[in-house]
Amino acid sequence: MEHLDKKILEASAGERRLNPDQQRIYLGTFAERVILAIEEEQADQDLTLDVFPQILAQLKGDFPNLSVKISPKLTLNHQMTYLKLSQQAKATATIVNETTAKSPYGIVVHHDRAVTVSSTDLSAYLPEKTAIAPEQTQKKSFFKKLFGH
Repeated sequence: MEHLDKKILEASAGERRLNPDQQRIYLGTFAERVILAIEEEQADQDLTLDVFPQILAQLKGDFPNLSVKISPKLTLNHQMTYLKLSQQAKATATIVNETTAKSPYGIVVHHDRAVTVSSTDLSAYLPEKTAIAPEQTQKKSFFKKLFGH
Protein backbone atom coordinates (compact mmCIF):
# COMPACT_ATOMS: atom_id res chain seq x y z
CA MET A 1 0.00 0.00 0.00
CA GLU A 2 2.85 2.37 0.81
CA HIS A 3 4.31 1.80 -2.68
CA LEU A 4 1.01 2.82 -4.28
CA ASP A 5 0.84 6.01 -2.20
CA LYS A 6 4.37 6.91 -3.27
CA LYS A 7 3.49 6.38 -6.96
CA ILE A 8 0.40 8.57 -6.65
CA LEU A 9 2.38 11.36 -4.98
CA GLU A 10 5.10 11.18 -7.64
CA ALA A 11 2.54 11.30 -10.45
CA SER A 12 0.78 14.29 -8.94
CA ALA A 13 4.07 16.17 -8.52
CA GLY A 14 5.00 15.71 -12.19
CA GLU A 15 7.84 13.88 -13.85
CA ARG A 16 10.93 12.99 -11.87
CA ARG A 17 13.43 13.22 -14.71
CA LEU A 18 15.61 16.26 -15.25
CA ASN A 19 14.51 18.57 -18.06
CA PRO A 20 11.75 16.34 -19.49
CA ASP A 21 10.86 18.73 -22.35
CA GLN A 22 14.39 18.60 -23.73
CA GLN A 23 14.42 14.82 -23.39
CA ARG A 24 11.14 14.59 -25.32
CA ILE A 25 12.64 16.56 -28.20
CA TYR A 26 15.81 14.43 -28.33
CA LEU A 27 14.04 11.06 -27.95
CA GLY A 28 14.96 10.57 -24.31
CA THR A 29 18.41 12.14 -24.07
CA PHE A 30 19.90 15.56 -23.33
CA ALA A 31 20.88 18.07 -26.02
CA GLU A 32 24.49 18.22 -24.81
CA ARG A 33 24.91 14.48 -25.48
CA VAL A 34 23.59 14.58 -29.05
CA ILE A 35 26.13 13.94 -31.79
CA LEU A 36 23.76 13.57 -34.73
CA ALA A 37 20.06 14.39 -35.05
CA ILE A 38 18.31 13.30 -38.24
CA GLU A 39 14.92 14.83 -38.90
CA GLU A 40 12.01 12.46 -39.39
CA GLU A 41 11.57 13.23 -43.10
CA GLN A 42 15.28 12.67 -43.76
CA ALA A 43 15.38 9.46 -41.72
CA ASP A 44 12.57 7.97 -43.81
CA GLN A 45 14.56 8.42 -47.04
CA ASP A 46 16.45 5.48 -48.53
CA LEU A 47 19.49 7.67 -49.23
CA THR A 48 19.88 8.29 -45.50
CA LEU A 49 19.72 4.54 -44.86
CA ASP A 50 22.44 4.03 -47.49
CA VAL A 51 24.91 6.42 -45.82
CA PHE A 52 23.98 5.64 -42.20
CA PRO A 53 26.48 2.74 -41.74
CA GLN A 54 29.40 4.91 -42.92
CA ILE A 55 28.33 7.77 -40.67
CA LEU A 56 28.06 5.43 -37.67
CA ALA A 57 31.50 3.98 -38.42
CA GLN A 58 32.96 7.50 -38.55
CA LEU A 59 31.25 8.51 -35.29
CA LYS A 60 32.21 5.26 -33.57
CA GLY A 61 35.87 6.15 -34.15
CA ASP A 62 35.44 9.46 -32.30
CA PHE A 63 32.84 8.36 -29.74
CA PRO A 64 33.11 4.67 -28.79
CA ASN A 65 30.01 4.59 -26.52
CA LEU A 66 27.37 5.48 -29.09
CA SER A 67 23.65 5.06 -28.61
CA VAL A 68 21.01 5.37 -31.29
CA LYS A 69 17.43 6.38 -30.50
CA ILE A 70 14.86 5.59 -33.17
CA SER A 71 11.51 7.32 -33.40
CA PRO A 72 8.38 5.18 -33.51
CA LYS A 73 7.03 7.62 -36.12
CA LEU A 74 9.33 6.13 -38.79
CA THR A 75 7.96 3.35 -40.95
CA LEU A 76 8.28 -0.05 -39.32
CA ASN A 77 10.63 -1.21 -42.06
CA HIS A 78 12.94 1.75 -41.49
CA GLN A 79 12.81 1.31 -37.71
CA MET A 80 13.98 -2.28 -38.05
CA THR A 81 16.67 -1.37 -40.59
CA TYR A 82 18.11 1.38 -38.36
CA LEU A 83 18.01 -0.99 -35.40
CA LYS A 84 19.89 -3.65 -37.36
CA LEU A 85 22.47 -1.19 -38.78
CA SER A 86 23.11 0.23 -35.30
CA GLN A 87 23.62 -3.21 -33.81
CA GLN A 88 26.00 -4.14 -36.64
CA ALA A 89 28.03 -1.04 -35.78
CA LYS A 90 28.12 -2.18 -32.13
CA ALA A 91 26.05 0.82 -31.00
CA THR A 92 23.25 0.52 -28.47
CA ALA A 93 19.96 1.03 -30.29
CA THR A 94 16.48 1.65 -28.92
CA ILE A 95 13.14 2.33 -30.53
CA VAL A 96 11.71 5.02 -28.28
CA ASN A 97 8.16 4.40 -27.16
CA GLU A 98 7.22 7.68 -25.56
CA THR A 99 3.70 8.77 -26.27
CA THR A 100 4.25 12.36 -25.14
CA ALA A 101 7.35 12.92 -27.31
CA LYS A 102 7.03 15.84 -29.69
CA SER A 103 10.30 15.33 -31.47
CA PRO A 104 11.04 16.45 -35.03
CA TYR A 105 13.77 13.80 -35.16
CA GLY A 106 13.57 10.30 -36.55
CA ILE A 107 17.06 9.31 -35.39
CA VAL A 108 19.18 10.69 -32.56
CA VAL A 109 22.74 9.44 -32.12
CA HIS A 110 24.20 10.35 -28.75
CA HIS A 111 27.02 9.68 -26.32
CA ASP A 112 26.77 8.68 -22.67
CA ARG A 113 28.33 12.01 -21.61
CA ALA A 114 28.22 15.62 -22.77
CA VAL A 115 30.08 16.20 -26.03
CA THR A 116 31.12 19.16 -28.11
CA VAL A 117 30.38 18.86 -31.80
CA SER A 118 30.30 21.65 -34.36
CA SER A 119 27.01 20.47 -35.85
CA THR A 120 24.46 17.77 -35.09
CA ASP A 121 22.87 18.14 -38.52
CA LEU A 122 23.03 15.25 -41.00
CA SER A 123 24.60 17.44 -43.71
CA ALA A 124 27.75 17.80 -41.57
CA TYR A 125 28.40 14.07 -42.00
CA LEU A 126 27.58 13.73 -45.69
CA PRO A 127 29.95 13.97 -48.65
CA GLU A 128 29.64 17.40 -50.24
CA LYS A 129 27.84 16.15 -53.37
CA THR A 130 25.23 14.24 -51.39
CA ALA A 131 22.25 16.28 -50.26
CA ILE A 132 19.29 14.78 -48.48
CA ALA A 133 16.31 17.08 -48.53
CA PRO A 134 12.78 16.99 -49.83
CA GLU A 135 12.72 17.59 -53.56
CA GLN A 136 11.50 20.99 -54.56
CA THR A 137 9.97 21.68 -57.93
CA GLN A 138 10.57 24.95 -59.67
CA LYS A 139 7.51 27.09 -60.07
CA LYS A 140 6.80 28.23 -63.58
CA SER A 141 6.00 31.85 -64.14
CA PHE A 142 2.61 32.85 -65.45
CA PHE A 143 3.99 33.52 -68.94
CA LYS A 144 5.83 30.17 -69.10
CA LYS A 145 2.62 28.39 -68.16
CA LEU A 146 0.68 30.39 -70.71
CA PHE A 147 3.12 29.99 -73.61
CA GLY A 148 4.55 26.59 -72.58
CA HIS A 149 8.24 27.56 -72.41
